[in-house]
Parts: sequence; structure tokens; C-alpha cells
Amino acid sequence: MRLTNGQKKALHAVARQAGLNNVAYRLVLRNLAGVDSAASPRWRREDFIMIMGLFEKGAGGQLKGNAPGYWRDELRLARPGDALRVRIRREAAAMGWTEGDLDRFVASNRMSSGQFASIDDAPAEWLVKVLEAVKAMKTREQGAGNREKPRHAHAD
Repeated sequence: MRLTNGQKKALHAVARQAGLNNVAYRLVLRNLAGVDSAASPRWRREDFIMIMGLFEKGAGGQLKGNAPGYWRDELRLARPGDALRVRIRREAAAMGWTEGDLDRFVASNRMSSGQFASIDDAPAEWLVKVLEAVKAMKTREQGAGNREKPRHAHAD
């Protein structure tokens, strides 16, 4: 996508607000969005939002002309699965699961039957099911007093 003129102006304004010189500004664009300038046709909406959110965080949670936390909230809407993945990983880690255990569970016949190889491949709407399943297993495990990894986390 191409940024609108308003988005380009906002990006330049927050870079100035952050005190970045041209070299530092372009370094941020290259490293975070994979583009060389605001005029690049290769922008992704979520990259623009992520960069604005980064500048907002650096500015104490509010950029000039925006409500406090505006870009943080926009980022949550742009990538709703990220928050779910964090919660799922936290619940799984509380049961002693590794990232590999979690990925095997996601790919297992009990969850996606191989449709998704890992938690990172799954869309947000599907992650709600994973979170509910992991929380239910954690509750059962705690009720049984069993702190070992569930057998189905490793194989299916």
C-alpha cells in the first residue's frame, strides 16, 4: 500500500517530535517496516501503525494531535492475535510446556489436524479456541494435582 499524504505528514511529524535526524529516521523505516521512505509503495498498514505506536511509546504514551494511547489501541486492532498468543504462551508455560510442546498441540488432531503448524500460523479467531483448550487443561491439571506435562502435548 502507499501511505496517504496525511500518513506521510504524521510519520514525518512524529520523527521530528522524537528528535530523529534523517539518517536515524530512515534506519527506523528500514529496520521496522522494510521501506526506505514514507513514499515507498511497499508499506503495510500494520507496519505504519507499529512505527507510530513505537514513537508514541517513546513520547510517553501520547503523540501531538492524538489521544493518549491512540496508536497502541490501533496496533491491537491491526494485529488482534498477538495478545492472544501472549496469553496462550503464558498459560502453557504455567503448565511447564515448551514452545515445541505448544506447537505440537496446535498441530495435533485435537486442535487443527495439521492445518496450523504452530501458534504463529493460526488466525486470531482460531486462537480463542486454543486459549480455551489450554486453560481447560490447566484447570484439570491443577484439580488433579498433576504438575507433569499432559501426554497429548507431545504426541497425537
